[in-house]
Amino acid sequence: MARVIRKIKKWFEFHGRKLAIGSVIAGVVGVGVWHASTTHEEVMQEDFGDASISVVAHEVSNLDYEDGLRLLAEGEMEKGRAVMQRLAPLLSFSEKAQGNAKAHLWSAKDLLQGKAMGFLGVYPVEAAGGKRLASPVDLEKEGVTDRCQRHLESAVALDSSLGEAYILLAEVFIAQGKRNEAIESLHHAVEKSGCVELGLQLANALSYQGDDIGLEEAHWHALATLERKITGSKRGDIGVRADYIFQALALKQFDLAKSAIDKLDRDFNSTGEATEVMAQVRASQSYFQALALLEEEDFQATKAAELLLQAHRALHGKKELVQSLKALVEAYPTVKPVVAAGIGEVSLQMEQRSPLLAADLHVFLAELKPETARAHLLKAYQLNSSDPKLVVAWVQYNLQGEAPDLAALEAELKSLIDGLGENVAGRYDLLVALGKLQIKKEDWYAALEAFEPALTLGRADSELHQLLGETYAVLGKQLIADEHLRLASQ
Repeated sequence: MARVIRKIKKWFEFHGRKLAIGSVIAGVVGVGVWHASTTHEEVMQEDFGDASISVVAHEVSNLDYEDGLRLLAEGEMEKGRAVMQRLAPLLSFSEKAQGNAKAHLWSAKDLLQGKAMGFLGVYPVEAAGGKRLASPVDLEKEGVTDRCQRHLESAVALDSSLGEAYILLAEVFIAQGKRNEAIESLHHAVEKSGCVELGLQLANALSYQGDDIGLEEAHWHALATLERKITGSKRGDIGVRADYIFQALALKQFDLAKSAIDKLDRDFNSTGEATEVMAQVRASQSYFQALALLEEEDFQATKAAELLLQAHRALHGKKELVQSLKALVEAYPTVKPVVAAGIGEVSLQMEQRSPLLAADLHVFLAELKPETARAHLLKAYQLNSSDPKLVVAWVQYNLQGEAPDLAALEAELKSLIDGLGENVAGRYDLLVALGKLQIKKEDWYAALEAFEPALTLGRADSELHQLLGETYAVLGKQLIADEHLRLASQ
């Protein structure tokens, strides 16, 4: 018996410690299970150690693109951006684009915030005399630029009809010194996706610096390839036919292009199927010819105006064509009578279909035709009374009159300024206009209250410094007045 007791004692000495530790662990686990089963508090999941990130991610996980736009419009920038980032993934492990095309476009524009994009939409009149233009935007080869390009490439891969994405992608290429790649991308959009409205951007891209010999070879090769297609299986493909025309226009083969345009019209437009396409192509034909004039040493501004007006008549009120005519008039004021006589009026149909474009055209007509300026500016204001540029134009016109309603104009400006949000460009223009109105009232301190905030927006130009100098001088503060006047003269 003593021997049995000794064995049992020895067993407990050897295994007792293990049993004790196991009992403690089992007790702790049991308490944990009991607490979890009786507690209903939601466990906060943390992403990368930041609980706030996971909260936002959870809130936006089921929202779509339109929801994202709504959040951004309401000032919910963090949530709106989170929606777009979720909808526009850049997956390094997948060659196939994924997500929402418009969200990718939004993300690219967000990355380019503050950059002066949109330069391919204006007739490059500064290239007159055969100059090759450098991009007005310099995008360094860095991570942001690469992400922006990938977003745009994803956008057009997911939605090949997204012309705005193709234009922005071309501008990003040009801003990296890759003009030929930009032009190739635009041609691809025309041929594969039928984006014939990109003809003007294609023409403008030719004025920028790049490998001209390589580009010419590429155009001739593409022309031959497309010719085989349109005489074969792609005869009925409008995109292929249109790109053939654009390739010929880029090579200044204007007779060949005209023949192809007439044939396109005969093949498709007898039933009205391609009315809009024909308008786009004919406008591009005139526009490419106007662009070709820039390469002549003796640039013929009047001839260019006539060609741009032909393009405008084909696509009346098109934003890029109005901007091109504006640029030409500004650079060569002698063509103003030609443009004024040929531009035509704004139709009621256009005002109903595209009120914003109609408003912009009314402002341009006000500049061209002073005798009817009031009627045009009033109509522009009625069509788009929330656009700072139009309000500024309307206010400035009224300030030149004999008895403007200063109180009403001031209230309109202040209301727009208060509701403008983060629109720096619009806020600057409105503040300067408000300051001018206060000068008209001879309320010099109120003028400063408008001019000084405008000065902090980073857009100060010689006009603002001149206005500040004159205002401070009236108030007897000559030292600061002289400094602003010095800056105005630089």
